[in-house]
Amino acid sequence: MSLIKYSILLMISLTIFSCQKKQEIVHKSTSENQKRIVQYYIENIQKDKTNLDTISENPKKIEKLVLKEPKKFQAMVAIVLGLQNSNKGLYQLGLKNYENAISLLGTSTSDSLKAKALNGIGNNYKNTGEYPKAFKNLYESLALYEKSNNTIGMCSVNTILGDIYFQMDQPEKAKKCIQSGMKVLGNQKSSIEYLVAAHSLANFYGMTNDFESALKLDEMGIRVCDSINAPKIKVSFLDNKANCYLFSNRMDSAYFYFKQCLKLDLIIGNKKQIADTYSNLGQFFMMKKNYPEAEKQIKNSIALLKSIDAKPNLAKSYSILSEIYATQNQYQKAFEIQKEQLANNKLMIEEKEAASLSEYKIVYETQKKEAKIRYLELETKVRDLTIKDQKSKIKKKNYLMLVFGLLMAFFLVFAYFWRKQQKLKSLLDHERTIKETEESERVRMAKDIHDDLGSGLSKINFLSEIISQKAKDYPEIKGNTESIKETAKKMIDNMRDLIWALNPENATLANLIARMREYTTDYIEDYAIEIDYIIPEKIPQTPIRNEIHRGLFLVVKEAINNIAKHSNSSKIDFQVVLSEVELVVIIKDDGIGFEAKNYDGNGLKNMQSRVEEIGGTLAVNSKINSGTEVKIEIK
Repeated sequence: MSLIKYSILLMISLTIFSCQKKQEIVHKSTSENQKRIVQYYIENIQKDKTNLDTISENPKKIEKLVLKEPKKFQAMVAIVLGLQNSNKGLYQLGLKNYENAISLLGTSTSDSLKAKALNGIGNNYKNTGEYPKAFKNLYESLALYEKSNNTIGMCSVNTILGDIYFQMDQPEKAKKCIQSGMKVLGNQKSSIEYLVAAHSLANFYGMTNDFESALKLDEMGIRVCDSINAPKIKVSFLDNKANCYLFSNRMDSAYFYFKQCLKLDLIIGNKKQIADTYSNLGQFFMMKKNYPEAEKQIKNSIALLKSIDAKPNLAKSYSILSEIYATQNQYQKAFEIQKEQLANNKLMIEEKEAASLSEYKIVYETQKKEAKIRYLELETKVRDLTIKDQKSKIKKKNYLMLVFGLLMAFFLVFAYFWRKQQKLKSLLDHERTIKETEESERVRMAKDIHDDLGSGLSKINFLSEIISQKAKDYPEIKGNTESIKETAKKMIDNMRDLIWALNPENATLANLIARMREYTTDYIEDYAIEIDYIIPEKIPQTPIRNEIHRGLFLVVKEAINNIAKHSNSSKIDFQVVLSEVELVVIIKDDGIGFEAKNYDGNGLKNMQSRVEEIGGTLAVNSKINSGTEVKIEIK
């Protein structure tokens, strides 16, 4: 609730207190008519002391009763009219009513009524922003309350003074005044006036963002209201508590207490307060960006306010609904609501015009100007939003074009590399097919060699053996037969090596070294030669080209043959060295050696030629009586 509402509520509470002191108003000689006026005055003020909206009883009934009564009773009617007009926002008319009450009281000793009228004048000047006049009347009222030790009145005035200082942006003075008002009541926390002051202070803390202090007061107020069963004042504390949570971004708590407010409002049945809570819920959901729910709550508020013809409150709800639509760029709906708001303002102006011409002029000019300003502001805001929306669309279009361009570039690059990949894949498939064909052909050739040439050589070897046995008496024939037999045997061995090399499964580094070791071991067994192998334990199954496989094996074979037949050695060191880039085979003997420059044989030349054909290098180091070392390096 607003500070203005609570100021008026304070004034009502003061009047209640003053009326409770009937000795100042009603004497033993009071007539029955006067008693009726006092009773009516009390009932009218006290009808719903915690709910301003129900103070609407027509004071004309009192006017008829007081026509011939003393001025004190006429002053009471003037105060009721002042409260009623002030509550409607007709401050100029309210001032006239209160000033009339002061005039009627004159030198009367009814200080409680005079203090009440001065309090009302000060509060109205506060509401119209005329603070010097407000201070003058409020301090006069305070002096009368202090004179009679009216602590409730003192609390009321100090609370209104706090409201003024707060409006003047002097928060420390405001706080001090409100606290002073609460202090004079001491432990009377269950009094209406103390609760009103406590709520005003809590409201002050909330507006200065001291939410924790505000919440402490709200919780205290809620406990007291529960203890005295004052649900209508409790709602005000719940409302302030919910707003504190809302503006401190504790949204779950805010929602919970707004719902508590609504639940209590529905029980109390105050339609204007229910509508106000719907409006708060609409504000809550708008801050949560839940625009459908925000729209629903505000429409509930508007429907209820229309049913009770509460035009001032409608203005707030229309404003929030217009903002909801504008935030969602629904400009047409925002304009429609603005039109309804302007129409509502116009109706309020016409009603006030009927109440008072002077009041009409003040309110009309002000509201017309404010409405025009709001309309212009909304129009400017809509125009700015339209421009912003257009810029956003252009920017979005540019982004889309950029994204489309990037996608096209991506697809082109993808297509290029995909095509390149397909070509490479096709080439690899072609090469794999060729390789598979070659391997298949090698297998076939090995099989043919084994079946045809192998069987033929085996037959020649067998026949040579028979001839050799039968030609014992013919040395020349036997010698030729032995030569044929040796040649056939040698060709069979070479054929076996060729078949082994032609098998694709054997064309790996590990199999090649194993084959060389196997051949060397088998060959040297027929000679009195010791052989040491220095070979890595783990040799990778690295595929090697067929020509390397065959060429290297034949070179090693030739080297072993030469050592066995010509070196007269007793020991051979056979070493294999592997690295990431090359294979090195070193075969070293301790034989008689030779002078390489004097050597004319074809053996070394053939070995050199074979190594060079497979892209390697051959080094032969030998000295007389110092052995020979053959070093083969293959990349």
